[in-house]
Amino acid sequence: MPDQRYAVTAGEPPLGGYILQDREAGSLARVLPDVGANCVQISVAGPGGHAVDLMRAPESAEQMRAAPSRYGLPLLFPFPNRIANGHYRFQGTSYQLPLNSRGQAIHGLVLAARFRVEAAEATAQGAHLRCVVAHADLTNTEGYPFPFRFVADYYLQGSVLTLSVSALNEGDQAMPFGFGIHPYFRAPLSSRGSRDRCRVAVPVADRWELDASLIPTGKRVPLTFRDPGQTLAAIGDRTFDDVYSAVTLVGGVSTCRLVDPGVPMEVDLEADAGFREIVVYAPPGQDVICFEPYTCATDAFNLDERGIDAGRQILEPGQTWTAILRVVARPA
Repeated sequence: MPDQRYAVTAGEPPLGGYILQDREAGSLARVLPDVGANCVQISVAGPGGHAVDLMRAPESAEQMRAAPSRYGLPLLFPFPNRIANGHYRFQGTSYQLPLNSRGQAIHGLVLAARFRVEAAEATAQGAHLRCVVAHADLTNTEGYPFPFRFVADYYLQGSVLTLSVSALNEGDQAMPFGFGIHPYFRAPLSSRGSRDRCRVAVPVADRWELDASLIPTGKRVPLTFRDPGQTLAAIGDRTFDDVYSAVTLVGGVSTCRLVDPGVPMEVDLEADAGFREIVVYAPPGQDVICFEPYTCATDAFNLDERGIDAGRQILEPGQTWTAILRVVARPA
């Protein structure tokens, strides 16, 4: 029965939040509604039944609040990544966002927001948690005066975590937006592996040229030998902070893959056809890799205003936008 196999319970300190469980599969996910509805932990049964943690998690909720974009699975809305100088124009009006990263506005408005929990239940489809935040709930909406309702639904079934998101334009004017996630996958997934031996594949065919501030110039360039590609290749000593495009879909879905031969396990991040860019972030000295599906490029608000198709979306009053992503783990 669903109420026996699946459960959603309150998490204990120091992280707290809500824990989604599939007892039969031995998997769990922990979501912190109070800090951006971030799924900071995904644990699945690996070879031999040993638990494997897929995400870099904070040690406490306080650590998470201090750096909400550095752990778990941050949600980036109503824009992912950077807006150059925090400034953009839309339908003839100029807007100025607060600057929160080296003279740029970065990662949207809900990253550390307090979401309301509207559902926490065990169903036939798995353990389910619904988290909701509205424009009116936010403490600072300077530069983005567009009322919205944003919903994140998490479902855990087996070793698959599904994230379904939606945005409703609750205002009386058109609303520009973009969405992305910034998941921190551990690489390696266990102490038996090493980062340089982990292999990755990213379904992209070109890359946005970036300036010194990591803002796209508007030009897209072919991949080089240092870029990830669609064939699994070892990370080696490569680092990434790049915006890729020309995403390949199979059955309407793109798939980024991480394989750790030390476990051995593979982790897929699947995104529906609405995600047309993928950022790859693998900083030096950190055992993580981030596959970040975006609906638009970095600084899309400004690029599209210049006539460059960067994926900025426009939601009319009363309209709703939806998208689905999945984290899937399996033995390699």
